[in-house]
Order: sequence, then structure tokens, then C-alpha cells
Amino acid sequence: MSTSPFQPHQLWRLDPRDPAVLGDGRGSLAYVTGAVWPFPFPGTVAGMVRAHVLEGAGRVIDDKAARAILKEVAIRGPWLVDPNDDLWFPTPADLRIDSISKKPIPPKILDIDDPELKGAYGSRAPGAPELPGLCQLPERDKDGNKHDSPRDAFWSLPQQLCWALGDPSDSAKCEENILSTETRIHVVLDDKTGTAEPNQLYATAGFRLCEGWRLAVEVRSTHERRLEGTRWAQLGGRGRRAFLEIQEPPGPGTFPTWDSVCNRYESSAEGKRGLRLQLLSPAYLPERALHHHGDPAWCPSWLRPRPGVHDGVHAGIPPQLRGWAQEYGLHLRLHAVCIPGHAVVSGWNQRGRSASKGPSVRRGDPTGAPREIRRLVPTGSVYYLTLHDRAGRELGEPDRKKHLLEVCNALWGAFLDPEGPAETTDLDLHNFRAPPTADGYGMLLPGYWS
Repeated sequence: MSTSPFQPHQLWRLDPRDPAVLGDGRGSLAYVTGAVWPFPFPGTVAGMVRAHVLEGAGRVIDDKAARAILKEVAIRGPWLVDPNDDLWFPTPADLRIDSISKKPIPPKILDIDDPELKGAYGSRAPGAPELPGLCQLPERDKDGNKHDSPRDAFWSLPQQLCWALGDPSDSAKCEENILSTETRIHVVLDDKTGTAEPNQLYATAGFRLCEGWRLAVEVRSTHERRLEGTRWAQLGGRGRRAFLEIQEPPGPGTFPTWDSVCNRYESSAEGKRGLRLQLLSPAYLPERALHHHGDPAWCPSWLRPRPGVHDGVHAGIPPQLRGWAQEYGLHLRLHAVCIPGHAVVSGWNQRGRSASKGPSVRRGDPTGAPREIRRLVPTGSVYYLTLHDRAGRELGEPDRKKHLLEVCNALWGAFLDPEGPAETTDLDLHNFRAPPTADGYGMLLPGYWS
């Protein structure tokens, strides 16, 4: 079984010199004040990487070359790297913090017919049907004090790993001040004279990292041109610069290999009931390639119910485990989810065709067109699954421990739905959009639940 589903060729470390102006289709100000993904979407970083790979190639990029690079360059990430080179990700959605002791409180994963669940609130995916279990998130302590739900907070990868393996640490602390925001007021310039237009002002907002912190992303590229060393890069809009350092992996800031965590997983597998899959980056999971904005967008394609297969329940096998499943006759079933709503993202296709026939108000003929709106499963969302045999029986010990470890091996740092409807390239390449996994969407942290 593969122990490294993503083989990076380079690690890009970005240190923004100015606040990075980012967006999700609503503009930077609305994005900063209402974002559920507190730093750049993976697609934003992937676009920056491809643009800089092509920079200085010395030739005009035609449509054929533009489509080719969508397949030639893929990323995994982004994540934050602190001054000690530890990796940091947004906190999991099933985390609650005691308002008095500030200790993390684990959720309860209950069967739907459990008497304890009667009248209690649990987390369901928006628009999802009833599942065999429910993730019950503790809301208040015995004195009625409401627990904290960390938003825009981060945990280091070791902390994330403790939580994923069912070992909540009393000393686990969320970092909430890594990112700060900065708003700037600008004047509108006249295209002809280059001077400020009277009474024409607008605002932009951007993110600034704490001193010593960086943004990191792993890059896999088969393109003929590769960048090296250190240079300036442009991340986001308004021409804001970032200092870019390109390294050869492995090295500080890269996602660790399975070998470095295998012993930890092996020692924690005893007594666990099932598999826990946490998103380290948002996932795009439409039901079909030609989707509509209201389509469900929470379930990977390999878990969708199929008539006559696994009793029509949410069950299946991820592509990374097909050979393993055939050998042992096993499959995974979805037991519960913890998905805190959806993130929504759009963008701009510079090679697209606008639906508008006339020129824009100020700047002549428009260049490009808006992209369609995509609903994303936000980072930190969690899927709880159980292992079953061919007869549909839930697997017991000691086989369960062995096979859970094998599944975590295959899915360590992998992507949730690498063969889903969104990965079909014909339509995406026509619209000059890469498959979501090539853009870094749906990165996984596997673990256990009990």
C-alpha cells in the first residue's frame, strides 16, 4: 500500500511583505469580515504557483498551453509554519473549549437509537439524510456556562494528531492571533489622466501574519520550467508582494511522512470503533459535473448510496484502497458527520466570455467573466466511518485495529475525493479551471473515533 499519496517536488514558503488582499468572489472587505476559511483558499495559492511557473518562459501563452499547465502543476496545502517550523491548521469542527478551564472537550458520537440522544442536538450535514449516528457537540457545562467554539483559531499538527487519535491534551491551546487584518482606503484613478477622480474612494482589506510565521505549500510539477531559490511573488490582488523561498523536500515546513507517525497510530488504535477523516483544506464535492448552485455538496462520490450495493446506505471504498478492499472484502460506512455549514467561493476567469454584450461602465470591454459559485465543505469538517465485511457486519477486534491502521496509512495526507465528478477535466479545462485535488482541495488527516 502506498505510503505517500502526494509526491511533492518543491516546498514554497511565502512571507507576505504587505497584507495579502484575498477574496472569495465578494471582494476583499466582505471576505475578511465574514470568512470561514481564515487564510487563502487553496485555489488562490494554486493560481499563484502556476502563474509564477509560467513567468519568464519567454513565449505567449495560448489556450492550449494554458490548459496543459492546469494538469502539469498541482499543490497540497496551504498551511501555516511557525518560527520553529511546526505546521499549523485551523481547529477541527468537533472541538469545543470549556469556558472556565479552557480545556478541550471531545464530542460524543452516538448511535441514532441511543437513549442518551433523545431530545439532544447533534451535528448533521446541511441537506444530508439521517445517518446511523450523530455527532453531539457539548454546548454548556453543568453550571450553564456556554462552551467556546473556536473560530479562526489554529492548532499545531501535533495537537491535531492528538485530537484525531482520541487523546485530547489538557494543555492544548488554540492560537487565535496568528492572522491580523488591515484595511486601507484608496482613490480611484482616471484611466486617461492618471490622476485621482474626485469623491471616488474604495477600501480593501488584507491579512497580515505574525512575525516569523509563513504560509507554506507543497508543489508537484511536471512542467518544463521550475523556479528555484528566493524571489518576490504576488499573492492575491492589488499587486501585494510576498517573499518566496523555494526548497527541495523533505525539509522544514513539509507535511510529515507516514513513517514519522506510524508508531503513534499503532499505539492509539486499541479500542477504537471506527475511522475519523478530518479536512485540512476545504473540499469541493458536487453530486455531478454539471452541477447547480443548490446541489448537495457534502458527500464524496465513493460514499454515495447506490441501489443494490451495500443496502443502499452511504458506503464504499476510497480509490486509494480499492486493492486492499478487494483482498479483504471490506468497505467503509458513513456513521456521522460534523460539518459546520458551507463555505462559498467564486472567482474570475480571465479567458472566459462575459454574458454582457456591452462595455463596462469605466474600462472599456471587460476582460474575462465571473466563475460559477461553488459550495465547499469547510476545513476542519469531520467524517466518522465504520468498517464492515461483505455481509454488512461491523468489524470487531482484533481485525478492526489492524485494518484501521492500514486505512490511515493509505489516507495520510491524501485527498477525500480524487475521482469525483468535479475531477473530470473536459469542462474544467474548457473553462480554464484545474481539478479540485490539483488545486489542493480536500486534504485529509485520518484518525480514530470511539
